[in-house]
Amino acid sequence: MTKYFSITGPNGSAITRRALLADTFISRLIGLTFRKSLPADEALIFYKASGIHTFFMRFAFDLVFLDKQNKIMRICEGIKPNRQVYCRGAAISIEFAPGTVAKKSLKIGDILELAPLKL
Repeated sequence: MTKYFSITGPNGSAITRRALLADTFISRLIGLTFRKSLPADEALIFYKASGIHTFFMRFAFDLVFLDKQNKIMRICEGIKPNRQVYCRGAAISIEFAPGTVAKKSLKIGDILELAPLKL
């Protein structure tokens, strides 16, 4: 399985050009924990993740929960460190740089496309 994806929103608008898939126990456990920030053009994808935590994080970020059809179910902007966030029934969670949701005008019901990148 590829580890990098591009994410596009409604009408094919680019949301992020490079999203890393956290697909191992360690990558899911660590997530963004040891980073100082998340670049505006990057994201982190978690499959089978209806909840996340921000313990030991150093910065706030935006979070989007998707259903199995990649439709946005819940949006959380500017989640601060030491929090837990859940979305019952979510299949995917995506962590974006802070301000991405507002900048890209994402809203509940939007369908995102996750396309594998060939590196």
